[in-house]
Amino acid sequence: MPQPICWSEIKQSRVRTLGYLLLTLSLAATAFILPFKDTTAVRNISLFSAIFFLTAFSIAERRPLVLPTGLGLLISAYIGWAIISALTSTDTRLALSKIRGEMVMGFLFLYVPFLTIRDRHQLRTVVYSILAVGFLLCTTGIVEYILSPSRIKSVTMDYNFLSSFLVMIFPLILYHLVTQRRLIIKVLSGLFLLAMFAANIMTSCRAAWIAMVVQIVYFGFKIERKTLILFVLGAGLIGTIFFPQVVERVRPMLELKNYTGNEVTIGRRLQRWAVAGEEMTKRPLLGVGFGRTQVYPYFSRFNIKEKGQEEGQPHAHNTYLDFGMELGFPGLFLFLAVLAKILHTCYNSLNKLPKSQNILLFCLILSIIGFLIRISFDDLLYNEIGLFFWFLTGIALKLALYPPLEAEDQS
Repeated sequence: MPQPICWSEIKQSRVRTLGYLLLTLSLAATAFILPFKDTTAVRNISLFSAIFFLTAFSIAERRPLVLPTGLGLLISAYIGWAIISALTSTDTRLALSKIRGEMVMGFLFLYVPFLTIRDRHQLRTVVYSILAVGFLLCTTGIVEYILSPSRIKSVTMDYNFLSSFLVMIFPLILYHLVTQRRLIIKVLSGLFLLAMFAANIMTSCRAAWIAMVVQIVYFGFKIERKTLILFVLGAGLIGTIFFPQVVERVRPMLELKNYTGNEVTIGRRLQRWAVAGEEMTKRPLLGVGFGRTQVYPYFSRFNIKEKGQEEGQPHAHNTYLDFGMELGFPGLFLFLAVLAKILHTCYNSLNKLPKSQNILLFCLILSIIGFLIRISFDDLLYNEIGLFFWFLTGIALKLALYPPLEAEDQS
């Protein structure tokens, strides 16, 4: 006997499917929008849309949201210490504002992909969204360089921002390259990889060059040496095209006198680090308060022009030292503990996943490592860059702790 049609179940299924699609699109849109400058309102709308649909799903399915307890305690301690530091700061209101806008929002961007990605379909959608914005950054940057041969910034705020995004997206192209079976897709992915490398050279950010070299070498020895060899050949060709530009940026690093003198990009940077270390010893417990502008007065003598080159904003040009000045040694320790916990969790899950997901997790670890190298030479864990970093970290944690299964039947 035929069963009667249950229209309420069909309606519920369609609502669930629509909600699932909206949740996936919100997450993908957040990943795509992040690198664009002056898009705070749009990215917040996409992020909180994802949070809304995530909450609705959890309530409808009575599925609790599970968070990593150990990491959560470290993050809570880190934010709590920052608040205590802010209360003793000369500008408490600014410090609390920065904690809310950068620290709390950053960890929110970490937890949203961790909680939202439920299956491999959503994971692929988010990864392809990141690759799409990487392609946009790369191509617009190269066109910008062709039109005006100087340090490129693409659609980001400046060349430091662009180089940081390229470093974080670069390993995901490696993942796409080695996991594809069709030859034409592999060739296109290889060209995309070399174009990303070329765009990174055009930013003239040497720290980003170092980070990218570490990523490709580590990937080659850990995952696939053939990719490393082919990349070295292609990168060598690109290097000959930009040889004068590369030599101009590398030469100062090879001259020992620049490490003891007043050379703008090396000698003065080491001087800034010395100042930061000295100031940290003066306020070892609570620092001067969270927010990179809090440390500006201590570096005002460096905010000058020399040989027509602006030295940049007055800070330590090292994220870790700036955090040490802002939050004291305990705050810096908690920040490093959060990073160590994330990397330890991700490394422990390597080789325990299906091959494709294992390669993706390793590439996300490379994104984290590359960015941590990048911020050793500048203060960049803020605004869009910081949010993008925590977003990628959330995806890595999701893979490490709760690997997404095959897409659920949404019909």
